Amino acid sequence: MEEPVTVEGSRPWRADTSAIDQEYWNLRVFCVVAELQSVSAAADHLTMRQSGVSMVIHRLTRRYGTKLIAQRGKRVVLTDAGVELYRHALSTLRSAHDLQTRIRALNGKSLGLVTLATRPSLTAHFLPPILLQFWREHPGVEVRVVDVFPRLVVLRDVLEEGVDFAVLPRGGGMVYGPTLVVEPFHREPLVIVAPPDHPLAQQPAPSLADIAREPFIISAPETGQIRRLEDLFRSVGAGPLRVAMEVNGDAAKDLVRAGVGLSQMMYCVVKKEIASGELRAITLPDGGSAAEFVLVREPDHELSGPAADLAALIRAYSGHLGTQQFAHGASNGMTQYKPEES
Repeated sequence: MEEPVTVEGSRPWRADTSAIDQEYWNLRVFCVVAELQSVSAAADHLTMRQSGVSMVIHRLTRRYGTKLIAQRGKRVVLTDAGVELYRHALSTLRSAHDLQTRIRALNGKSLGLVTLATRPSLTAHFLPPILLQFWREHPGVEVRVVDVFPRLVVLRDVLEEGVDFAVLPRGGGMVYGPTLVVEPFHREPLVIVAPPDHPLAQQPAPSLADIAREPFIISAPETGQIRRLEDLFRSVGAGPLRVAMEVNGDAAKDLVRAGVGLSQMMYCVVKKEIASGELRAITLPDGGSAAEFVLVREPDHELSGPAADLAALIRAYSGHLGTQQFAHGASNGMTQYKPEES
């Protein structure tokens, strides 16, 4: 925060509210850079220019008098001072939001707050029907969703700052912490997607060896996606994996549509495109064909009634999803692969 300024007879006043709002924004920008490990990716996420993000980092570095980030190859990593600022920023931003929520409750505008941490892909493609059902049952309760990016390694830092629980795909280098409760609750099918006019999409049962010869677009390298595909191809003596590009988020779908390569994705992320015919999916084998979703929480954190209800809805909703989504086979735009015969 800005230091108090002295005006008229040494009476202390806080800096104007616009400066305070700017400080909160600076902390928010820093957190996104830390979580995405990239200035350019943070700029895209925040709809800012890259120079604007760089200016925020420069301003914070100058304020604290020490380096906060360092370049390591293509990634941006936090220094020790940067880790301390990141933890402080999480606490500050969430405390400000919690205060606003409590004041809204006092004014009769809110009946509580549930804070959930998850991946942006799950926020967009898995949680919406669950959140809609929760809103119908608890219309006065505010739900806050905190983004947990794949490169954010230590989940405990998130859970210790007012988050009720996290919903995440298991693995991917995420350090959950030995004392956290990790509850598996759903297995989301993984599919390989191709443009509808791709030669393999025209075949009723392409071999895994044929699939392995195609270039792949990797949308989440830090989640073990490359290793998973290489293990799959190695099981039939194919490979190595041909990586055409590594991109973030929905950009992979655009590149697949453009014919750049195939990509492996969770079914919930591409089901609309499959249903509309924009993409066609080739199912993976049963072994290793699903991403396991887990609900993670602190063991000594007692969930409020609304938070417990939301967690229960998430567990129950997963029962309506899963491999039965592929029951209609080709009518859903699916192409079932067959193992390469020896």
